[in-house]
Amino acid sequence: MSRLSGSKTEALTTSRRSSSTGPGLRPRPVVRVLALVALAIVLVTTGCSGGGDDRDEQGTGPPSGVATSDEPLRVTTLSGPPLYVTGGDAVVAVDSPARRSLDDVRITIDDGTDITERFVPDPRPHGPSDAPPRLIATLTDLPPGESTVRATSGDATAELTLVDHDPTGPLFSGPHQSPFVCTTERAGLGAPLDDCGAATTVSWQYWNSDGQLLDLPRPGELPPDAATTSTSEGAEVPFVVRLERSVLNRSITTIAVLDPSAGGSTGDGWNPSGWNGRLVLRFGGGCGTRYSQGTPSPNALDRDLLAAGYAVASGSLTSFETACNATVAAETAMVVKEHFVETYGIPRHTIGEGGSGGAIQLLQIAQNYPGILDALGLAAPFP
Repeated sequence: MSRLSGSKTEALTTSRRSSSTGPGLRPRPVVRVLALVALAIVLVTTGCSGGGDDRDEQGTGPPSGVATSDEPLRVTTLSGPPLYVTGGDAVVAVDSPARRSLDDVRITIDDGTDITERFVPDPRPHGPSDAPPRLIATLTDLPPGESTVRATSGDATAELTLVDHDPTGPLFSGPHQSPFVCTTERAGLGAPLDDCGAATTVSWQYWNSDGQLLDLPRPGELPPDAATTSTSEGAEVPFVVRLERSVLNRSITTIAVLDPSAGGSTGDGWNPSGWNGRLVLRFGGGCGTRYSQGTPSPNALDRDLLAAGYAVASGSLTSFETACNATVAAETAMVVKEHFVETYGIPRHTIGEGGSGGAIQLLQIAQNYPGILDALGLAAPFP
């Protein structure tokens, strides 16, 4: 049986453009959005860890022998560290740092099942222009524990072992906190499932020409009073936002991103033409221990970030007010990023944003778990 899903691969390749309708609404200039564009001043590198060792491509695992520039073939994960796959899904890439052709590559998994045809040339509109040849696929239905992906091309061979875990965790943060009060009902996600889980919900909201945020009456139909916005990539699109709410790593999580097609004709699609290729993970301040899931904080519905085309995510366990634990926050951010990549696409940059206790999380994650965040936008950190 194939362990690949065409629908998720299509999510990486689909790119439709919706025409702008409705009165125009220009987002007001905001210094914070401009600061996010200039985050190179706080770019996160492996040097932050002080280790100097070779880590896996996502940076959060132990040394794994990353290919050097002259190696002919490499297998990597783009959704998260190979040691910490969750839910049986992973975005896997086969590339050639030495820039050899991949025309004759053969890719198998575990017992030798050939999955080559499921890999497609890197379709990312936001990927680096000078990247070496690369093939990408989304693996699904991976069994718990280890799976090995192997690639061969001529005399070159590369392989990567993936380790799948339960999506509720824990991964590397230690035993789950107990007691732990589920708050899914308070968050509007219904009665909790096992381990405080909940069914994922998707809805749409839009800003109208008067600057009001309103619920979309019917998915797939653009209201006549919908405003438009100009993204940082120069796209002029209707100011409609897809809002996904779920529980990831026991954290109540919200993901917001522009969706100019308002869910498409079926009400369950996503139009990526308004996304600028950047993901912002927002981290909440304070420092407390609630012994509960808490609520997502700060809000993912940040008008200025969304207007510029950023995808925005926030969660209850990446807020120090809920759980003052940077290791849990790092693990949760990693799982949220994995879900985003598998559902929406591969970000060009993943940017952490937070103040006070949120800023402390950013600095600790950058130092101790390099690779989760590419850049930091922080305010009011304190010793």
